[in-house]
Amino acid sequence: MSRSTAILLAGYNRPELIEMQLKALLEVEVTNVFVSIDCDQQGVIDSEIRELSVGKYSCFSWVFQEKKLGVGGHIPFMVTKLLSEFDNCVVIEDDVQIPNRVLISGINLLSTELPKDCLTIGFFGALPYNLFTRAIFGRNKWRKTEYFSAWGWATQREVWPKYSPILDGTKIDEELQRSSLWQKKDEKSKLRWKRRFKVVAESPTFTWDFQMAYATYKHEFFHVLPIYRSADNVGFDDYRSTNTLSKRPRWYFGESCCKDINKAIDTYGFIHRILQILDKFTWSGDSTLILQFRTIFRGLFKGESAY
Repeated sequence: MSRSTAILLAGYNRPELIEMQLKALLEVEVTNVFVSIDCDQQGVIDSEIRELSVGKYSCFSWVFQEKKLGVGGHIPFMVTKLLSEFDNCVVIEDDVQIPNRVLISGINLLSTELPKDCLTIGFFGALPYNLFTRAIFGRNKWRKTEYFSAWGWATQREVWPKYSPILDGTKIDEELQRSSLWQKKDEKSKLRWKRRFKVVAESPTFTWDFQMAYATYKHEFFHVLPIYRSADNVGFDDYRSTNTLSKRPRWYFGESCCKDINKAIDTYGFIHRILQILDKFTWSGDSTLILQFRTIFRGLFKGESAY
């Protein structure tokens, strides 16, 4: 029996980015596209975005929120809603570009139920795509990681209930202590993540992706990412942004891979260690860049584990 997939395009106040995404989705000819637009504190929807919902883009399903959900509530609310009707949900924020072939690769991977301990698949890998990286890492493949990538991702209805935007601050230490995945982390990383978890326990609307990391460690989940960066975030240095107000970070350089992603999932040895180290820096900021490079070289020459 085939699985149904919904595509969620989430936005708020950047009409030119919404239109960019709508044009791309028309080209890929996918179905079940839901465009969810958050409102401001007064319940008002951006007028330019509302105008996009008529005409050639009316083929998509538009959802205009009547009460502001904010950065911490919009995506979890809509994913939960869509997964009550569909088997899979692909999440694309307005500033995340996913090439057509990459998006189709992700939808194809979701065509069967993922392993029960896989929380998400993502499209933003750590490596740029160039002659040097291709010579070392080969073709683009799906592979496991402990780190969630928020810039273009998907999940399935079977595992999503394990995620919660609400954390009980009194149980964080106890629940993490039972996790073997958590116990593998170094003490500085544990301290850093605990601070983040306690922030969202006290203020759940602050963000939604720290809670994804918490679910990962609590339930010993993994995520699936491509070897190469296969999506882009074009929303940096934008005063209207919520999370990308600053300039594009230094680690984000080079070109992305627009080709199909081959199915591999399990990677071992050298490739696995290096990618896990890069994921750790890219998605969790677990230490400084210099220390990360030192860790990479130790992994190369001493065969140390990534975590």
